[in-house]
Amino acid sequence: MSTDFAQSQSPMNEDNQAIFIAAVRADDSIPAAVREKAMTVEGLERRTFDLSYFSFLGQQIISEPRGPEWTAVLKKRLAALAPYCGRETIFGGIPTPAGFWFIDVDPESKRVIHREAP
Repeated sequence: MSTDFAQSQSPMNEDNQAIFIAAVRADDSIPAAVREKAMTVEGLERRTFDLSYFSFLGQQIISEPRGPEWTAVLKKRLAALAPYCGRETIFGGIPTPAGFWFIDVDPESKRVIHREAP
């Protein structure tokens, strides 16, 4: 997931990591094999998206530059993240044999708000 449109980003710290790991481990909709690898998260950061990111997603959805499968991914991303416009989220990628699971967590509720599987 690109962070080109994030208003701000801050690097990982122990609190962010603990929140992320706990949220991933608690989310039963994520396969157990991925939840068990939560501690291997890479690229962990807090970020805040502004309206320009969601506008960009909308344009990509309309133009479908990578086809209908990618457009479906973008629609899910937009629906999940738009309520967090202007609010901080914690983002990280969990490596698995199939590829990275990209996960966003709401640091206030300490819950997974979006995931993208390989």
